[in-house]
Amino acid sequence: MEQIYSPQRGNALYANLVNAPPMLLFHEAHRPFIEHPADLLHQELDDIANLFVQVADAVTTGPADGFEAPVLAETEQLIRTVNELYEQLHVIIKCFSAPDADSEKMTLHDFLKTRNPHVHQAFLSSTKAHHEQVRIPANALKHRAARLAPISITNHNGVLVTGFYVRTMTGPEDQRGPDPQVHARYRGTVYTAFSYNHFLLRIAGMLYLFLDKLDRALFKQRSPARVPLPPLERVLRRASEIRVEFFPDEYDQATARISATEGRISIRYPQLPRIRPGEAPDHIMSVNARIGNVGRPVSQVHALIPYLQLTRRGEVLPGLLPDPRRRPRP
Repeated sequence: MEQIYSPQRGNALYANLVNAPPMLLFHEAHRPFIEHPADLLHQELDDIANLFVQVADAVTTGPADGFEAPVLAETEQLIRTVNELYEQLHVIIKCFSAPDADSEKMTLHDFLKTRNPHVHQAFLSSTKAHHEQVRIPANALKHRAARLAPISITNHNGVLVTGFYVRTMTGPEDQRGPDPQVHARYRGTVYTAFSYNHFLLRIAGMLYLFLDKLDRALFKQRSPARVPLPPLERVLRRASEIRVEFFPDEYDQATARISATEGRISIRYPQLPRIRPGEAPDHIMSVNARIGNVGRPVSQVHALIPYLQLTRRGEVLPGLLPDPRRRPRP
């Protein structure tokens, strides 16, 4: 379904938060105090917008081979910050929920289940599956000593596409590769990664969906006031400039289609990428990935490289026969 963001009208959730009647708000009744929900949302989105633009610009303006282009530190921070935003959206629900004597002893989600169950469940059920796409890699980076590793491929169109994967220990003899809890095998055989193009478009679509679903859960109607939300617009406009060239498996995974004019931004999320007639995303030309650790010879490193199996032209690998389900998509 197409959603429209208009800079003139702004964002419905933000408008409702800015204009929320004081008698509905309990942010200053909680201990510790909570920021006004409109301020909370704006600050979180501003942090995300800054990181989003930094990463997108780094990918666009990086070296010709693309290998050093991604800024991995900012990418990791972007994953963590989007994950944190999701938690803060639940804090916004708490701002509309009156505390009681036991509030300080309860976790955020237990409190919401007790005090505002309908809003909590409506928001959670409509967004949880999308949130998993950032929660799982964020947890791997936080709890499993995983790291982001760069990768680039020359894809089936001869276009250099850069990306990254969550790299962790995957086997004996210090074997490292894509974290299996983060990266599903493609067609049962091929190790995978995230292209920056697909990842950033997904993040932009996800942000818009989160705000829309929280607005629908919290409010029955839109505030008549027009309140622009510049950080959201920055993300959406930058996303509209991202090239739609992806890694092979990502052509079968939903992302966002975003287009922008001066007075209008169109967001379609979730949406499968287009596949032109005769296009074969599996037929990539090359893979470039860093496999060694600092100070150790490559000969002493055992690595699983995403998409390497797809570069072996001239032979049919097990599980990689043409997929009859993949059809051209306009």
